[in-house]
Amino acid sequence: MKNQVKLLIVSALVIGMIISFAGCFGGGEKKVEDEYFVYTLLSDNTYSIAAKDKNNLPSELYIPQTFNGKLVTKITERGFYNCKGIEYVVISDKITSISNEAFARCTSLTHVEIPKSVTAIGKGAFGECTNLGYFEYLGTVEDWGKILKSSNWDVYIDKIYVVNCFDGQIEK
Repeated sequence: MKNQVKLLIVSALVIGMIISFAGCFGGGEKKVEDEYFVYTLLSDNTYSIAAKDKNNLPSELYIPQTFNGKLVTKITERGFYNCKGIEYVVISDKITSISNEAFARCTSLTHVEIPKSVTAIGKGAFGECTNLGYFEYLGTVEDWGKILKSSNWDVYIDKIYVVNCFDGQIEK
């Protein structure tokens, strides 16, 4: 009987260790949801953000600065891909990266407010946003030029669009 108890305790400990270490070797992403968003905890203890339900978002979308006391610093790859109901997006001033295809195919999107904190805009981030005509950039024209932008971050925007900066405009 004692051997069976010892075996049971050892087995429980081994299983517990396997479960504990599983998060260290892939598959350990911590995802948390609220009404509209899915947040993924990143290695730097900040969150990336994506749509929870692409068909259930407000037409005016405000990307929050924080969630659960941690900064939200990245818009996930394809995080808002094909969210057809979004018309206006305000990105918080804690976001530093807008990932590949983050807002691609958001065909109702007309206006995006991008903070000076953004340092990178990925491939196709606003691709195929066929009604997008206006970016409000909260920095200077020079600052806009310093953002690391994929060469096709704005691919297939059908309209001529304007990037309005504090000190001028850029028309594309």
